Amino acid sequence: MHCLPLRRAAMLGMFSALAVLLLPPATTAQEGQLQELREDVDAPRASKSHERHHDYDDDSYDGQDDDDDDWQLPGLWLLGAVVTAPVWVPRAILSDDNSIDGFFPRFPYENDAPGYMMIDDWTSKPRRWSGRVRSDYATDFDDLSRVGGHLLLSTTSRFGLDVEMDHFEERHFGRRYDDLWLGDANVVYRFAQSERMQWRAGVGMNWLADPNDSDFGVNFTYGVDVFPVRPWVLSSALDWGTLGSAELFHFRTTVGILFRGIEAYTGYEYYDVDRFHFNGLIGGVRIWF
Repeated sequence: MHCLPLRRAAMLGMFSALAVLLLPPATTAQEGQLQELREDVDAPRASKSHERHHDYDDDSYDGQDDDDDDWQLPGLWLLGAVVTAPVWVPRAILSDDNSIDGFFPRFPYENDAPGYMMIDDWTSKPRRWSGRVRSDYATDFDDLSRVGGHLLLSTTSRFGLDVEMDHFEERHFGRRYDDLWLGDANVVYRFAQSERMQWRAGVGMNWLADPNDSDFGVNFTYGVDVFPVRPWVLSSALDWGTLGSAELFHFRTTVGILFRGIEAYTGYEYYDVDRFHFNGLIGGVRIWF
């Protein structure tokens, strides 16, 4: 009489043990690349530094000070030229000496505009400011995806505002997800401009936010927009700085087709924050106003 309940209990126990052995362990919502990103950003800087000790023979440097002085000044000039090349080369190509003012149509190629700027145009009284906002989606075709937005405001004074925010979502086993926000805000200066090309650079801050914590860092941004021929738009941007205890590098480049003030674009994006790496294809829409 008591054999049936005991047999049922034994079978349930056997199936339970088999399920534990066969099923993979449950993944918490904070495992994966985004959790590694949090850990690298929050890690103390001292724990990430690697001390290197080198023993030198002082006698090996005897008589070399004079030789160092001979090449030190030319070397510094060469280093300075290389470091500042991203600024002076575009200025030289566009023959921009900051003596010309640039004004903006409502959107690129409006009416007879050759691009997105009119130089020293006082007759048609174009606008002294411009803006654009975008929204796009990027994926690595694996478990990680991003939805982001961006705002860029520009003025005839060449100063502007550059703000970006990205929401990352990572899919885990068992329909579990992890997510966080990355973004930056920068004051930018348009250091080289023409009717068909504008270059900008600036400084600001990076930030990371999730339900548990927030981290910040400094940022340097650099970008260019090219308007080769109607209706094409080429855009590239680079961000390089810090985020908490980590170093951040972000690059994106897109090619778009413009219909009046609406641009549909596609491109490539790369994020690098210590152990966190994201290579994604971009698709999005940008509105010029």
